[in-house]
Amino acid sequence: MTIDNSAVCIVCNTEYWYQHDLRRNEVNVISQCECAKDADKYEKAYHILMEHFDSISDEEKPKVHKQLKELGL
Repeated sequence: MTIDNSAVCIVCNTEYWYQHDLRRNEVNVISQCECAKDADKYEKAYHILMEHFDSISDEEKPKVHKQLKELGL
């Protein structure tokens, strides 16, 4: 049994569609927004920031900046 569903991208506010196969518990994307292609780099950026969030000092800021810049952010 599959269910077609939609969601809204939190970045660009565009609606996209996906299909959820309940038997296999798998999700297949039917359509996606343009920014979904860059989602991986945003996730990596989030994890970099979370590693340093509580302790970002003036000394650490250039290091974090470099890591984000390497991701194109």
